[in-house]
Amino acid sequence: MRLSYRLAVIVMFITQFALAPVTGSTALAAREQASAKPHLGPLPTNCPRGPTPRPHAPGFTIVGGSPVWTHFLVGSGPSPLAPTSGHKRWGWEFKLGWSLEPDAKSSVTIRGWNIKNGKPIWFASNDSQGVVRRLVIDPQKAQNEEFEGWLFFPAEMYVPSAGCYAFYAQWKDGGWILPFSVGQKRSQ
Repeated sequence: MRLSYRLAVIVMFITQFALAPVTGSTALAAREQASAKPHLGPLPTNCPRGPTPRPHAPGFTIVGGSPVWTHFLVGSGPSPLAPTSGHKRWGWEFKLGWSLEPDAKSSVTIRGWNIKNGKPIWFASNDSQGVVRRLVIDPQKAQNEEFEGWLFFPAEMYVPSAGCYAFYAQWKDGGWILPFSVGQKRSQ
């Protein structure tokens, strides 16, 4: 008898509260949440600091190491970044460029990920690679000569959320890792 009484109380609770229709302010909140635009989130304060950008072509600074360098076409260097457009299928979009030194002969592969949770960065470029997790920069397919013989490769990257990230550039004889942070700057 005690078991059936407990069961009846549980059923009554579920019927009255858990299955109650959504009305009033609860319904409004549910609609607002469903129609809310994605929000990138705040810039993390606990990411590894990236290297200091160095001057390159007039108006550009670069980070990285020989033979491949990156320059963020929008943003303030390797840390922090703000998106160049809204949220896309693959994440928040950022425009950036990759540059190969004039004497670079072999291709470079770029990968990226969130260093706290391992979620990948996606890349897109003007060549036929599409949207990929591994961007291949081939000196034979340069978009144009940039500055004093350097080869330029425009691209986009897509990150899933605000956070601490890293690029890993790898080529035949070596590689480098570049940490950076992504997020909305906090209001002062």
